[in-house]
Parts: sequence; structure tokens; C-alpha cells
Amino acid sequence: MTSIRLLIVVPAVAAMLALLSVGAKAAEQAEVAAQGDASLVVYRVGESLRTERLRIAVRLGGEKLGRLQSEDAISTTQPAGTYLLSTGIAGAETLEIDLKPGQVHYVRIDPTERTQNLRVSVSEVEPQVARVERPEMGSAI
Repeated sequence: MTSIRLLIVVPAVAAMLALLSVGAKAAEQAEVAAQGDASLVVYRVGESLRTERLRIAVRLGGEKLGRLQSEDAISTTQPAGTYLLSTGIAGAETLEIDLKPGQVHYVRIDPTERTQNLRVSVSEVEPQVARVERPEMGSAI
């Protein structure tokens, strides 16, 4: 009777230990993956009567992140690396941005219209600048 119990208990304990080992490895891999990600916040400023109706498409590395309406912002998490950030506006500036793991990066999109010519500037800014320009985003900054 004791040998039968051992035959049942030993494999069950071994299986539980194997599951715990797999779970610990999965948690460790998830932590490493999370450390390799960076956050990106893209927001608009400088609205005028002529530019406030624009919905500006934003792309990161060719992938569409979304459309920015007036006073809008897009927040995303991406793997660390160098990307090209662009808008759907012809002739608009593009920005090469180096996303560093564990950091939050802020990009300002500023559409302006002068003499019927639309210009869109795209620039990376410090967190303090984003906080001053868009105080309502305080919780995201």
C-alpha cells in the first residue's frame, strides 16, 4: 500500500515542481520583455481655426498609430529601437526617434497654416515641455 501511494505522490509532486518552474520562467521572460519596451506619447499643439478640424494620421515605422484630432493625444508601448515617425500630411516633417527601454518619449505635432500652405512640424520634447504645453495630460506624463 505504501509503494502505491509513493507511485502516485512522487509523479504528482514532480509535475507540480515542473509547473512552478515553467511559471517562474514565463514570469522572468515577461519581465525581460517589459524592460525592452518603451512608451511613446504623441500630442498636438498650436491649434488655429484653420487647423483644428484636421485629423492627422500618425505612423510609427510604417504602422498606423491612429489619427490626432485637435487637442488629442496617442499613447502606445513599443519595443525599444529606432523608428521613423511620420504623418499623413504631404510634405510634413518626419522624425527619427530612438525609443529606449523603460523610458517615456514625448512627440509634439504642431500644424500651422500660413498663406494657405499647411506645415506640420514634428519634434521630440522633454517631459517638462509636454507638461507645460498640455497640463491635462499630467496623469500620462
